[in-house]
Amino acid sequence: MVTTAGDTLQGFINYKEMNTTPVSFTFKNQEKSKTTTEYGVADIQYLELTGIEAYQRYTGPITMNPVDLQRHTYLNTATREAETVFLKVHVDGSNVKLLSYTDQLKTRYFIQEKGEAQPQELYYNRSFAPGSESQIAEQKGYVGQLQFLANSLNTNSPKLQRAIASAHYEASDLEKIALTLNNNSKETSSVKALKPATRFFLGPGLNQNIIKVTLYDGLENADSNKGAVTPRLALGFDVFRNKHIQRYYLRMELAATTADYHIENRLSSRFGYYNTYDYKVKQRSISISPQLIYTLFNTESIKVYVGAAVSMNLSNYPENIHRIESYYNDGASRAEPSVNDIALPLKKLWHSYGFRTGLILGKRVEITAMYNPPMLVSEFVLTRIKQQSLSVGMNYLFQ
Repeated sequence: MVTTAGDTLQGFINYKEMNTTPVSFTFKNQEKSKTTTEYGVADIQYLELTGIEAYQRYTGPITMNPVDLQRHTYLNTATREAETVFLKVHVDGSNVKLLSYTDQLKTRYFIQEKGEAQPQELYYNRSFAPGSESQIAEQKGYVGQLQFLANSLNTNSPKLQRAIASAHYEASDLEKIALTLNNNSKETSSVKALKPATRFFLGPGLNQNIIKVTLYDGLENADSNKGAVTPRLALGFDVFRNKHIQRYYLRMELAATTADYHIENRLSSRFGYYNTYDYKVKQRSISISPQLIYTLFNTESIKVYVGAAVSMNLSNYPENIHRIESYYNDGASRAEPSVNDIALPLKKLWHSYGFRTGLILGKRVEITAMYNPPMLVSEFVLTRIKQQSLSVGMNYLFQ
């Protein structure tokens, strides 16, 4: 960190994942020190989180025209002439530097040519076309700015011209152009570190499943309802917006599960007989589950998270048998049972949702648990069968 007084400080920053550009940083000299100092834009000239992010101080005009016209049509769109903020460094090469500033209004991108004292904002505007409240017109001033810069740097080419003309006002497009303007020189470590990252996982687990039957006296409130503990195998990947913080991320999971159910019940009649009800199901399922994960506790050695999932399940039933046996009882003797087999069809394609929690030890081991509330799996209208499950597992994490 370089202060506005010209001092260079080395230490540790309380780094947080944010949707807007930071206005200050909490700094301490030693990792275990309890003494911290807050530094803002009035104190810092340049700050770099090694291998993660870099920021530089900027004082100058910033545009205030909204790009989300539905949310911000009421705002004052005048340009602020003298704003002091931090700009995040995206690309820092031999010819140009690409930076950005994000607040609650929008993200603005800046370009700074080597040797120039100040970066210039790349202009972009969205507005309703004259006489219309729905048709939107775009003003892509940044296209002309980048084309002029490419000509002045003698880096222009037909390929670069096409890239600039078709570029969206987004970091991914502008970073590629900035790298080309720098003759494809190596990007800064902060840019590489902040690109979306992917992590893969694979691991075994155990499932505890139970089915509940309603609207059918023979199986509702049964004497015995056994759900066996069965194996589960999961694999998938996580996509991080910021792999260093991992505050929240998207998980995609593919799982293979088995489930065995056995319900037994006995109902007596005042007419001197009773029925036994026996229902056995073997289920084999493949599930795909997009999940949103939020990290509650985050350190290098341990992370604790919670999440929510929606699953699409494809199931097969090697066994699905429901049997009713009728017995006549005169007190001492019992007649031979009368047997009836009744079909209770179950869905092959069905959806569910769930909640999960877990902890990650270091960078390679994950211990996880997931609960799926009761969801309807029966195709019968008059008999409702719902399935719920609790699973635990251990995953190996790898890049």
